[in-house]
Amino acid sequence: VNDVESKESGESVPKMTGSLSLFSDGDCEKLSLVKKALDQCLQLAASQVEKPEDFFKILKDLQQSIEQLNFGEMLMIPGGWNGATTRGTVIHMIEKTQGNGDETSYSFLTCNAGEGLEYHLSKPAEDFKSGKLKYKTCLRVNGIPAQRILDNAFWMNLLAQRMKEPPGENQRSEMLYDVLLPWLAGDRLLSTVLAEEQASNDPFA
Repeated sequence: VNDVESKESGESVPKMTGSLSLFSDGDCEKLSLVKKALDQCLQLAASQVEKPEDFFKILKDLQQSIEQLNFGEMLMIPGGWNGATTRGTVIHMIEKTQGNGDETSYSFLTCNAGEGLEYHLSKPAEDFKSGKLKYKTCLRVNGIPAQRILDNAFWMNLLAQRMKEPPGENQRSEMLYDVLLPWLAGDRLLSTVLAEEQASNDPFA
């Protein structure tokens, strides 16, 4: 990495462009997509709702972003619940996938390392005597049709879990894991979704 002189201080500073040679064009493209997803997630997390129109604009913008995904791209969405008695933070990710034939489908991932993790797939730790469990922190629902992933009622309830004020009793982990995710999975039981994850390569943590 070559050094260049800073105009402001005259000091020698690293020339970062040389480091980019360590990455292929494909790597740089993937990093760009990750940055784009993070930027969109942060923008949504910072959104303020002062009147109903603000909420519906967030909803419509989010649905539009989902529709505009290219195959293999992912959208990152801040999630969780801000209830009267409990709070939790998760990250949701949506991936556009190829369904049967020319049909478009989506995968919905919920990433969680706190309250609600007990709903995720688990296995005993290598040290059996410890009695500890290792969990798959990402719960994946595959094969979701476009009509379901874009459903207004689903997104209104999911977003309200984190954004609704004042906090209510229904803003809690059970609403996400017992109601919203099973509905998104086509009314499959969450245990069925977890059974499908047994064959995935997602790591336990």
